[in-house]
Amino acid sequence: MDALTPNLLDAMPFGMGGLLRGIGKAPAIICEPMFKVMGPMLPVLFPVLLPGMMPKVMPHMIRLVEGQIPMPDYLRNQLPDLFPEVVDNVMPRLLPEVAPKYVPVLFEYLRTA
Repeated sequence: MDALTPNLLDAMPFGMGGLLRGIGKAPAIICEPMFKVMGPMLPVLFPVLLPGMMPKVMPHMIRLVEGQIPMPDYLRNQLPDLFPEVVDNVMPRLLPEVAPKYVPVLFEYLRTA
């Protein structure tokens, strides 16, 4: 997911991605307390927000998969149809485990981007 971080931020609703980027650019005296407050909230928010973000993120996710997994052309051509259904089935069960581990990755990206 860390490779998708910029795309996830761009896809966040209500300008949340821009807000998070702004907080990450703030001096540590401001951003670190904000990250401390947001840290427990983001794993709860991700499962709520991610389904609406997926249409914008999916093309980037598919490109990452194509770059990581060798596959024949016929399968590569089917990815845009198959992958969203796979993600829809896997993500609800996977997100509660992944989101808490991803939040520190997100915060580090925001600090350094």
